[in-house]
Amino acid sequence: DGPRIAERRAALVPFIYDNADALLDVTRSVLQTADNYDAEAAFACALDLAKLRRTVEQCFATMSVLMVPTAPRPFTIAEMAADPIRLNNRLGHYSYFANLLDLCAVAVPNGRLACGVPMGVTLLGPAWADEHVAAIARRFEAGHADMHRELTAANA
Repeated sequence: DGPRIAERRAALVPFIYDNADALLDVTRSVLQTADNYDAEAAFACALDLAKLRRTVEQCFATMSVLMVPTAPRPFTIAEMAADPIRLNNRLGHYSYFANLLDLCAVAVPNGRLACGVPMGVTLLGPAWADEHVAAIARRFEAGHADMHRELTAANA
């Protein structure tokens, strides 16, 4: 959503011209929204993004990682097929910004919903902090496994 969609479309131009029929209708529909934005909107978006990057850099000066849900909730294939744009946007609510802000991320399991579907959390860190974020993710996952074993033993 927004003027940055023109960047996505620009990256795909050679593919689109050579393989127009290969695009899913929903993908074509999303990419066509780039026509709704002009250069002024794109530059305003770039300036806003630069400000946000500076703010995020300042935040990471005082914290190791940011933990967010990997997704707000799971959707069935039927739900996704019926409303792919809106639901994909919802799925990415906690993660779409990571690429735009040049963050690294690791998703790890965090448990199961009452319906049995697994859900996770995503640990985010600044660019080039991959090893640090991965180390925290390993500790989180190991601690989570230990806690699961303790709960299982207590309920036996």
